[in-house]
Amino acid sequence: MKPSNCLSRSWKSWFGAAVMLVGCAVGARAQEQKTSPVVQVRTELRELRDGKAEADTLAAKVPEWLAMLFAAADPAAPAATRFDALTLAIDVSLLAPTNDAASAQRVLAIERVLAEYGDDLARMSTFLRGRTAIEGLRAKLFDTTKNAAVKALCLYSEGAELALKSRSAKLEPADEKRMFALLERVVAEFATEKDDKGRLWKDVAAGALAALRDLAVGKLAPEISGADLDGAAFKLSDYRGKIVVLDFWGNW
Repeated sequence: MKPSNCLSRSWKSWFGAAVMLVGCAVGARAQEQKTSPVVQVRTELRELRDGKAEADTLAAKVPEWLAMLFAAADPAAPAATRFDALTLAIDVSLLAPTNDAASAQRVLAIERVLAEYGDDLARMSTFLRGRTAIEGLRAKLFDTTKNAAVKALCLYSEGAELALKSRSAKLEPADEKRMFALLERVVAEFATEKDDKGRLWKDVAAGALAALRDLAVGKLAPEISGADLDGAAFKLSDYRGKIVVLDFWGNW
C-alpha cells in the first residue's frame, strides 16, 4: 500500500471519528435542552392549556412544577437557566392563587430575580413585560436596582401602561395625572439613559407625551406642512373646518 493511501485513509478515519463525537455532543445537548425542567414545565403547561384543562387541574400541578423549577434555579446553574426557571416559577405560581406555599415561593422567586438580575436592562425589560399586574413589582425593582436605565424602565412602563388603557377608556383623574407625571419624570430625570434598543429614554417618553397631548381623539391636530404633487406648498390648517384624509407614504 502506498504511504499516501495510508495517510488518506488515516485522515478519513480521524475525520469520521471527530464528526461522530461532535454529533454525539450536539445530540446530547439537544436532548438535555429538550428534557430540561424549564422546557418540560412549559411543554406540560402548553399541552394542558391546549387540552382546555380546568383551573383546578392546573393548580394541582403547581407544587410539582415549582419544585422542578427551583431545582433548576440552583445557584450553581448558568445565569440564563436560573433566570428562565425563576421567571417561569413566578408565572406558574399565579395558577394557584389560593395556595399559600405557592405565594411564598412566588415572593422568593421575585426576590431572587431582582437581586440577581435587577441591574440587567435587557432581562428586566423582558421580565416586566406581561408581569406588571403583580402588585408592587415595579416599585420594588425601582428601589433595588442600581441601574438608572432600569429605573427609567420602571417609570416608563407604568406610564405607557396607563396610556394604553386611556385609548379604550377614560382614565380616572388621579390615574391620568400619574400617567403624565411618570412620563415627565423619565424625561426630566433620565435624559442620558438609553432603553434596551439603544434609544434615549427621554426621547421615548417625550414621544409618548406628544402623542397623548396632541394626537388623542378630540384634540386639535398638529400643524403639518408640505408640497403637493405639483410642488405647491400647503398646510393642514388651510383646510380647517373641512373633512381631511391624510395618507402618509414614501419611497425607499
